[in-house]
Amino acid sequence: MKTTKVTPLIIPIFITHEGCPHRCVFCNQEPITGQHHQMGPREVGDEIRKWLRRSPAHGRKVETAFYGGSFTALPITRQRELLQGVQPFLDSGQVQAIRLSTRPDYIDSQCADFLSNYGVETVELGIQSMSDEVLAASKRGHSVEQSIKAINCLSASRLRVGVQLLLGLPAETMLSTLRGVRRLTAMKIDFVRLYPALVIKGSGLATLYHHHKYRPLSMNQTIALTARITSILSRHHIPVIRI
Repeated sequence: MKTTKVTPLIIPIFITHEGCPHRCVFCNQEPITGQHHQMGPREVGDEIRKWLRRSPAHGRKVETAFYGGSFTALPITRQRELLQGVQPFLDSGQVQAIRLSTRPDYIDSQCADFLSNYGVETVELGIQSMSDEVLAASKRGHSVEQSIKAINCLSASRLRVGVQLLLGLPAETMLSTLRGVRRLTAMKIDFVRLYPALVIKGSGLATLYHHHKYRPLSMNQTIALTARITSILSRHHIPVIRI
């Protein structure tokens, strides 16, 4: 009999644009998350309690997730402050793990050990593309080589590694995207998230779009590319957890 995998309850904590060293061409976090203030440990705890009341776990694994910023690019005191907001729930067993998203150029072995010690199990890397040309055009500020090093470092520390890819960025083609995905299949990654690049008001992409210097993927192009990517990843048993 086939066993159905139970999806964990994810409690999202948005640290809007915190830790990001600069503004990527596709980003404007405030209208995406609706937040513009920093959360402290007390607010983190309040948010977790609110979610647990509203969405009982019913036997599911519960994870607190820090999204919306580059967690490991924050000052270490700020990282510790946020993680400590989750510790009482880890100690009580109400939350079983922490996950977070960050940039690949702010990961090293010392960082990985620090995260593990605070109950982090999963790190999602905002790689966005496996093309240096695309990363430069998107003003991402890191290289493909740094992405590879981050994946290897986290895997060596036995942390689960997720990869976030943004489809349809400036200078990207279907060929370069698929080439990058095939390269990722040779690495120790646990899952992938796929997002289409959207033109968000106030972002650099919006400026390029209004000056006719950028054209986002059409719906049909996005569907076709996503289907190709998921097919490649499926053959290597790498799940796509969000499209």
